[in-house]
Amino acid sequence: MLEDLAPIAYLELVAGGCADQCAACSLAKMCIVGRPGRAWVLTEKGQRATEGR
Repeated sequence: MLEDLAPIAYLELVAGGCADQCAACSLAKMCIVGRPGRAWVLTEKGQRATEGR
């Protein structure tokens, strides 16, 4: 389901390889760098779609 929401711009995949930017990353506590898995974030369009719910 997550992969279906990405092409319609509601979610985007957080790219790996960002270890040098961890201090400024809002996702640092759930970081996947060095571990298998993927992380997704809501896009602006996704945030608008969830407002008021």
